[in-house]
Amino acid sequence: MGDRTEYKRKYYEAHKEECKAYYVEHKEKINAYSKQYAINNKEKVVIYGSAYNKTPAGRARAKRYLQSPKGIVASKASHAKRRQLGFIPMNEQQEEYEGHHVDEEHIVYIPKEVHRSISHCLSTWRNMDAINVLALQYI
Repeated sequence: MGDRTEYKRKYYEAHKEECKAYYVEHKEKINAYSKQYAINNKEKVVIYGSAYNKTPAGRARAKRYLQSPKGIVASKASHAKRRQLGFIPMNEQQEEYEGHHVDEEHIVYIPKEVHRSISHCLSTWRNMDAINVLALQYI
């Protein structure tokens, strides 16, 4: 760690409340500067970000995000996009519920037992009518 980094860390610890107040007061200006910096230094930012993501701190941060409610939804949407399916939820996700694609765009969250009770396939439409009748009860 460089001397500058150590200095900044010590300064922040000694002046934590002042730093937080400054950030709140100048939040828009700081965000605008950060966005412009990222545009002007794209390669540098990408290299730094990929290096950070390989560190234990970066992996831990990614893991925390993927386990958060927002991260879970983002992960499921990403998976649906990779399968070339849409991700438009028609009801709220609950504990012990799984997402069921009633068509290529819409998802209905239904209990795991119900979802797995009838073997079905969206691409061939095998048993989709039967499982959709059960799924539409949960909207």
